[in-house]
Amino acid sequence: MVAAVSIFLFAAFLQTIVDTLCVFNATVAAFCLTAALLACVTGRFNTRDWWLQTIVPMLVSLGCFWLIQKVQQAISPEVATYARGLLAGDAINVGTILRAAFLFIRSLSSEYVQWITYELSAALFITIAGVGAMLRLVYYIALSNTREGGGHWEVLALRTRRFGGIGNVLALGLMLGLGFLLADGMVYGFMHSVG
Repeated sequence: MVAAVSIFLFAAFLQTIVDTLCVFNATVAAFCLTAALLACVTGRFNTRDWWLQTIVPMLVSLGCFWLIQKVQQAISPEVATYARGLLAGDAINVGTILRAAFLFIRSLSSEYVQWITYELSAALFITIAGVGAMLRLVYYIALSNTREGGGHWEVLALRTRRFGGIGNVLALGLMLGLGFLLADGMVYGFMHSVG
């Protein structure tokens, strides 16, 4: 039941989800670029590690921007319009959503429901990667500002410390890789060639 509702809501609000993630990832990328330029001007980039603190999240957020577009293109606009149409006439409440979700799932082939499930999974991995990139940048900003003093920067650096290491870079790469494999349909194709 939760899966059916999730798939339906994902299809119904696909455009809003894509627009929101595009704005978020473009903002993170712009913020990374700004932080890198300011660090260059102020002389804070003195090692390769400092560069990686801004370049990695910028590349990840740009990758997320591109991948979420692939997710949108992978789902038929007619299916998204149909899902939105199921909500058009009624007030949105739990009963309406459940009724519309089950009608939506029954009207699609099981293969297309599975396809949307993979695209929904891709969107989740892409979102996690985008948020991880933002937190990596927040860690860099907090860490670079601890030099100037101020307890709040130290607290923020300590709280976001786990997003600054090589493990975070590997996790972001894994999330982007899984997002790509799911969004591109490779996982779907592999699962159908095996089965």
